Amino acid sequence: MKLLETKRVSELGTLFSNQEDSVGPRSWQARYGKAPEIVPVADGDGFAVLLQDQSSGAAAHVVHLAPSDGEYAVDAVYEVESLGRIMGLALDEKGNYFVATGVDEDDEVDATYPPNDIPRPDVVRLVKFDRSGCVLGETDVDMARREADPEAEIIVNPMVAGSSRLAYGAGHLLLVHSHNTEPDENIGGTRHQKAIATHINAETGAVTRASTMWVSHSFDQRALFDGTGFVELHLGDAYPRTITVGRYPATGRGVTRDLFHIKGPEGDNNTFTRLGGIAQVGHPEFDYLVLFATERSRGFEGDGEIRGNAGSGPRALADRSGGKSARGTAAHRSCRRWRDRALGRVDHERHDEPL
Repeated sequence: MKLLETKRVSELGTLFSNQEDSVGPRSWQARYGKAPEIVPVADGDGFAVLLQDQSSGAAAHVVHLAPSDGEYAVDAVYEVESLGRIMGLALDEKGNYFVATGVDEDDEVDATYPPNDIPRPDVVRLVKFDRSGCVLGETDVDMARREADPEAEIIVNPMVAGSSRLAYGAGHLLLVHSHNTEPDENIGGTRHQKAIATHINAETGAVTRASTMWVSHSFDQRALFDGTGFVELHLGDAYPRTITVGRYPATGRGVTRDLFHIKGPEGDNNTFTRLGGIAQVGHPEFDYLVLFATERSRGFEGDGEIRGNAGSGPRALADRSGGKSARGTAAHRSCRRWRDRALGRVDHERHDEPL
């Protein structure tokens, strides 16, 4: 961990080029979320940005920018030891930083490696440091999960065919990302892909929750803290094949809801859908707003094809808003639907229970 003297982003290695994201609906790659490359987080009037060095996975950088003469200027640069890929950035009320990184092991994972049910060090790491660059704590997440819960699943191949998000709130952190399961002997040892979430005490680094909602496949993830609990959002392909959201307080059971049912068979891999973001909104009826893009027609012709064009038809932006529902008259409660705004009609009823 270093507080660097440089204030030049150009000196921090090779940064991600948006030209690498020039893929469309016909691309297999576009079916899944993507490991983070540039992660911004607001910090009062300024903001911090976590950057992945494309030339080396050994270190990542956090750049802090503050207002200066009507613009923004870099006022601090931190070099953070990395396991290979950045996974998330968060800040607490005191201005302390939290950076999650994970190992890039897609080429190593197979039907026999890693061994089943054995947590490993240095698969996912969380580090906390202050504005002076002093490290305040580290958590080896896979090891800490098993320490907290003897039944906790191990982490394998973090962010495979998906993404990762880190959120902070009220002294706790949520890290949610995709990973691989243990091998399925019924299909020749192939590993399935699913989501995995970990709640961590931000002061002690201890894991406080090692399991939340089941989403397999989970091709993209989002996270936020809403003031009293953590909310996670997933692009699900198999169980369930929906855009689905879950809310988990610090203690007690969580609640999950399906927001948008995706056409086609479970586990097809092509969902015709991409996640945007989730935001908390100050609305008398709705708590959250979810933005996504989806294909407009209702047809599905198998093998990932839609109306014979391999899913390359036009996409429509849509949003879903919901959350507060136990209000108003009985008729209002039973008839209200998700508010949809899309170029193509989205016609799925909401679940009329609060998150």
